[in-house]
Amino acid sequence: MMTFGVWLVLIALSVVAGLLGSVAGFGSVLLLMPVCSYAFGVEKTVPLLTVAALLGNLSRAAFTWRETDWTTLRLYLLGGVPGAVAGALLFSTADARAEDIRRQDYDA
Repeated sequence: MMTFGVWLVLIALSVVAGLLGSVAGFGSVLLLMPVCSYAFGVEKTVPLLTVAALLGNLSRAAFTWRETDWTTLRLYLLGGVPGAVAGALLFSTADARAEDIRRQDYDA
């Protein structure tokens, strides 16, 4: 069970990450990953933040649809799509037990 302090840090960092993501267009997940990994474990954090980032990016895409530079987007997708597939495969084959061992060291 998470303590009140962990919840407080998680909420405060979520607000800061949301502000950063709104201004810069990215970075929210980078800030939230360590805290969420500690709070929920990596197995739950990665899918949780993936869905949150996907929804956030879809909303940004909807707001900026008319201003999108389609040539740049195509070039970005050339590396982004294979990178996303490789990352998903790497995560799905990662050893969850190794993360549990590291987490126990911090909880002690």
